[in-house]
Amino acid sequence: MKNTGISPLIEKYSEVFEKDSTSRVFAPLAEGYRQAGLIEKAMSILKIGIRHNPAYLQGYITLGNCYFDVGEFNLAYSTLRPLISDNRDNIRLQKLFASSCVEIGHNDEALESYKYLLFLNPKDEEVSKAVRELESKDTEEDLIIVPDNTERFDLEEIEVRPEKVKSSLDEWIKVDLDKNEIKTDTKIDLKETDKKEVTNNWEMEKPSAPLKIVNVEEKENVSEPVITHSLVDLYINQGHILKAKELLNKIIELNPNEVSSIKKLEEIKSIESKTRVEVEAEEEGHQRLLDSLDEKLGGEDGSTSSSVEELQKFLDAIQKHAEIRKNSQL
Repeated sequence: MKNTGISPLIEKYSEVFEKDSTSRVFAPLAEGYRQAGLIEKAMSILKIGIRHNPAYLQGYITLGNCYFDVGEFNLAYSTLRPLISDNRDNIRLQKLFASSCVEIGHNDEALESYKYLLFLNPKDEEVSKAVRELESKDTEEDLIIVPDNTERFDLEEIEVRPEKVKSSLDEWIKVDLDKNEIKTDTKIDLKETDKKEVTNNWEMEKPSAPLKIVNVEEKENVSEPVITHSLVDLYINQGHILKAKELLNKIIELNPNEVSSIKKLEEIKSIESKTRVEVEAEEEGHQRLLDSLDEKLGGEDGSTSSSVEELQKFLDAIQKHAEIRKNSQL
């Protein structure tokens, strides 16, 4: 499937996709067409690819970009929102979602995503500027005076219902992909900055190029450590100790003099070490108890069954106690 005037890399992806429509190559292929302004072609490929790979994140990111390019910001938001909480470290996803939120007026969600991005790269001036603008906008809204004749809602009369959650990715994406509202037979002029060359490693967008170094101590509104430590605590409470340590290591790498993060990391390591020693001690105690019981029982066949049952109850109680203590420490 040759395409005159199209990047050789896109032609290569097209050949692979033509032979195997279930291949994940559909995502970079669709992204290539999108960046070339061929949105309709990209959408048709995504429709096939996502049905065969319903859990492939990069396919949804490209789909969200297509919706965003043609001004369908609500569709972009609906496509990306279910993916945000589990992919906080994906820069492309977070930036696109935040931009979509801004376009439809969901400033709180946009601000949350921008703050996560600022945590991942505190020196990203573009993201930092977006955070300041959104926070300033919130402050201005708080200062708006409500007229006395404004009709007010009685909150007690409002029926609170849980938000309807769709059962699977297939359901919500199927609705969007089956719509034929977007017509893009002609090329769309994208901004020059968006016409990037498609490469094999397009999936992972690197943080912004090195920017001017900002002295963190001189900034009055530095909130990165607070955001970071909240996320670390969340990971710890959920039992994701490794992720918590990775986040802290990133902070320390970006800010070697960030004392609170270094202290937090040492606390986690101390808890891990203490827990490991206690578990080893309990296991050693269990083994000694078993050895002692074997010697005591000797050849007393008549009492063996009841003794084994008592031992099992004792071991179960110890194990339960150890789990409770471990959870309380976390």
